[in-house]
Amino acid sequence: MHLILHDLAPERAERLLPQQCEGVVLFPAAPSVKPCTGCFQCWVKTPGQCVIPDRGREFLRLLAKAGKLTVVSRCHYGGFSPDVKALIDRRIGYMLPYFHVHEGEMHHIPRYPQRLELTWRLYGDITQGERETARRYCAANARNMHAASHTVCFHESAGAPDGAGVKREDQKPVHDNACITPQKIAFINGSPRRDASITARLLKLMEDRLPGREIARGWDAAVSGGAGAILIAFPLYVDGIPSGLLRELMAREREIPPGTRVYAMANNGFYEGEQNAAAIAMVRHWCERAGLVWGQGIGVGAGEILKREAIMAMAGVLARRSLRDFHRALDSLAGHMLTPIALGAEGGDAYSRPGLPRAMYIRGGNISFYAAAKKNGLTKREIERRM
Repeated sequence: MHLILHDLAPERAERLLPQQCEGVVLFPAAPSVKPCTGCFQCWVKTPGQCVIPDRGREFLRLLAKAGKLTVVSRCHYGGFSPDVKALIDRRIGYMLPYFHVHEGEMHHIPRYPQRLELTWRLYGDITQGERETARRYCAANARNMHAASHTVCFHESAGAPDGAGVKREDQKPVHDNACITPQKIAFINGSPRRDASITARLLKLMEDRLPGREIARGWDAAVSGGAGAILIAFPLYVDGIPSGLLRELMAREREIPPGTRVYAMANNGFYEGEQNAAAIAMVRHWCERAGLVWGQGIGVGAGEILKREAIMAMAGVLARRSLRDFHRALDSLAGHMLTPIALGAEGGDAYSRPGLPRAMYIRGGNISFYAAAKKNGLTKREIERRM
């Protein structure tokens, strides 16, 4: 079966896409599905099926039967549109919770035997930098899904809204804010889990590294609260920005005062912090579109370690070693935020990995998922069931 996920209006879909017939299924991204909440119940409670009862379940059911997947989406900042991204995020049950090394990186093990042929068709006013990010992002998606092949195509127009994706005209020159160290910094928690998230813990650690600065929270502080800098923190959702945060970025693109400095902090549960690179680049492209000043991004690998603070404390020297690069990355970000732009300019993105062997981290993650599923009464066979 060839599954086509798209965000085109009905009349354009009828004109541009093959008609639905035997072997071809069109799946419009609208009406929108609810964003993934990161609850992992599709792994440890209802294996292979999302617990949110909306169209996202049907998409996952069709994906389980597909041999080909084509995604047609408006390109935003090198990624997908929010409606398409919401469905992509909701497909994590397509994989098993268990980890292994695939193409040199830590990834989840496939639930299904077939290997998808993936095609990404992205349209709109796409800059060269956004195209490069999109290629990297789509390749990461293909690796994550263990795809047999993937192709990325760009189209200048497929019915993009008037004015969408155009840089704002009121952008101030960067030197207007040069030599100014922001005294007020707005923290944006882009995690659907909010205060219960790893993202919230990371923001607390950053706050401790910014003495003498006023920390405000939320978009209101970023828009009209006089913040000189914004720190956008979020978890990696299927190699990119969570759909809810993506929608918020689009809504705020023209509201943030021009010249505001922007920083990004992404974390994931995989071993390699470098897997956050495409998502951080998307925030940078948003910054360019919005007429803001890019500061620096950091990608934190193995963020789940922060949930095991008691265990890590008992580990002593091993714990300190395992988090050394992590603390260096946070120190680098804080240092740039405390530096005048003329002295610091754009900071190089920094990535961290734990000091533990990757095999040890993978084994710990697999045990953790199995234990959570077992508490829900699931056997190993039930965890691995297919739709």
